[in-house]
Order: sequence, then structure tokens, then C-alpha cells
Amino acid sequence: MLRVIWAFISRPVVATVLHGARYRSGMSRLFEAALQQGFLHYAKHASFLGTGLLFWWCCCIALAASTLAAMP
Repeated sequence: MLRVIWAFISRPVVATVLHGARYRSGMSRLFEAALQQGFLHYAKHASFLGTGLLFWWCCCIALAASTLAAMP
């Protein structure tokens, strides 16, 4: 089950959408609530870090795969 979830979210398009959605949600009522609640504030930071790492993981893996494929 976890492999299926990882295979889905580690696709470059999905990782980009998730990361973009995180920045979009920063402009909502959740943002205002996070300013008031310490736990929500830290949870938002953790989700920014998590989606950012996922995004860059996908970029680096794609770059490494294309570089290896181009090698003779």
C-alpha cells in the first residue's frame, strides 16, 4: 500500500501540484489559524518542508535518470 502511495506522489507532476497547493493554502483561513495556534504553525512548516523535499527529490531523480541515459 505504501509503495502505491509513494509511486503516485513521487511522480514529478503530482509533486509539483502538491508543492504548489501548499503555497496556495498559505493565503487561506488556515494561515490565520496557524498564526494563533502553535501546533498548526509547526504543522504548516513541516508540510512546506515535506512537499519541498518531495518536489526536489523528483527533480533530482529525473535529472539523474536523463543524465545516465545520455551517457554512452
